[in-house]
Amino acid sequence: MLLLPKIIQFRAILGLLANQTGNLINYNNLAVDSRTYFKQIRNYLSVLEETFIIDLLRPFFTNKTTELKKNPKIYLIDTGFRNYILNNFNELSFRPDEGEIIELVFIMIVNK
Repeated sequence: MLLLPKIIQFRAILGLLANQTGNLINYNNLAVDSRTYFKQIRNYLSVLEETFIIDLLRPFFTNKTTELKKNPKIYLIDTGFRNYILNNFNELSFRPDEGEIIELVFIMIVNK
């Protein structure tokens, strides 16, 4: 696998995450699509979460071990930033990702 410079990898990961808002994170697909390593993906996600760009919504299980093993859902917190990354500022009713945006707003309201 040919590795790309880190800024290009980071931008690719942001684009992939913006496109996957509301979905479970697939670390292997992110690594392959952005041409980076799994460990670097985890580092990028950690930085993005700590800077309040993304929110990782972990699944709920009564068994904490199972909860920690399962992949979280990814949400870009700022819809304007997500729109910028996707280059889509159309009205909500004309967007193919209308459901994801509504889910994101609902999740952000509930998590406050």
